[in-house]
Amino acid sequence: VERARKRGITVLPVLFAGNVANGDPAGRRFPVGEFEEWKTWVRKLAEHFGTHGSYWAAHGEGPVRPITAWEVWNEPNLSENNPPKPKSACEAEQPNSYSAKFSSCPQPAAYGRFLTAMSGGLKNGDPSAIVLVGGIEANGGENNPNDEATGPFLEAMGVTSSYDGVGLHPYSFQHNISLVEKYVQGLHGT
Repeated sequence: VERARKRGITVLPVLFAGNVANGDPAGRRFPVGEFEEWKTWVRKLAEHFGTHGSYWAAHGEGPVRPITAWEVWNEPNLSENNPPKPKSACEAEQPNSYSAKFSSCPQPAAYGRFLTAMSGGLKNGDPSAIVLVGGIEANGGENNPNDEATGPFLEAMGVTSSYDGVGLHPYSFQHNISLVEKYVQGLHGT
């Protein structure tokens, strides 16, 4: 943060790191039962680096570049970033959604609960914090931006009041700006 501040750069952190001790060897899966610890952690981050954070008072010289926006997790719409879930439960909720490789499926309601907790922690630390849904992987391929899948994922989270925006990973569109525009327009219809 200090090197970015000295260069006049504002940091947009991605709050993303699983619990290896909790059976997540890659550290990619968002937690389903550790919310209080996470909530405390993100509150402390926002208190320290947020709009009126203690960091800025302690580092008075130079530009003040508080962290004003926080992205919660990474690509929560992909199986590998979701907690393990039995195939039968995945298939009952979303046919053909199970990934044997990752022993899971996208779990929008579980992510929504996690996002709500993180949003509460961030806004307790900095009431003006902007909370973003973790960067959505548009996974529709080069010529098919999959807003048809992303919109339902966002709706199934069931928590529209817990976030202020949606992170998007435009690399899914193979450098085609018209596909990005189509995708964003589709999301606005959600």
